[in-house]
Amino acid sequence: MPVFLKGYATFIGPVQIEAAILLAASAAAGFQAFAQSSPRTLPAIGRVYRSSDGEFTVEPPPGWRMICEEEGSNEVTFLSGKVSVSVASSAAGEQGSIASLLDFNKRRLTEQCPSARLVDEGKTLVAAAPGEYFTLRCEGHRPPTIFRFSAAISAGRFYIFNITSPAAQLAAVQPLIDQMAQSFRPGSAETAARERIHP
Repeated sequence: MPVFLKGYATFIGPVQIEAAILLAASAAAGFQAFAQSSPRTLPAIGRVYRSSDGEFTVEPPPGWRMICEEEGSNEVTFLSGKVSVSVASSAAGEQGSIASLLDFNKRRLTEQCPSARLVDEGKTLVAAAPGEYFTLRCEGHRPPTIFRFSAAISAGRFYIFNITSPAAQLAAVQPLIDQMAQSFRPGSAETAARERIHP
């Protein structure tokens, strides 16, 4: 079963949203392989990853591996076993909206997993900005898999935070994911000066 990969030309109205892909789903749920750098172990705690274009920073938990973003995208995925977190930022454009972005990705995931059911949706903070999220549970895989897609718009950009995890493992890693979500921030002159983990 293919997954919604970076190769898709994703449009929300007239706006192309390259970052609105679920790369994390491929890494964690064992779907078809994708052309990415090999996962690598991150340095010790206290290191902050800064995107290649400086648009965001995020601090992954110690020991998590990293899949570097493809050329032309700032998306990066962090892995711990079968659990995966993917973060990205992309220009929203004049017609961009959180509702359209979430609806699009919800439809795509449902197409990929027809047995998926909506578990939860609502308001959240993404990159310190008010946003929205949805959570789907896919029973069509073994083990059952949770997909959570969160997004916000800040200063004309989408900020996206995706989680993919076997349902039975999510509760154990949720505190670490919450810490990572809280560390996810838009880029700035201050964050640009902080040390970046280089791919």
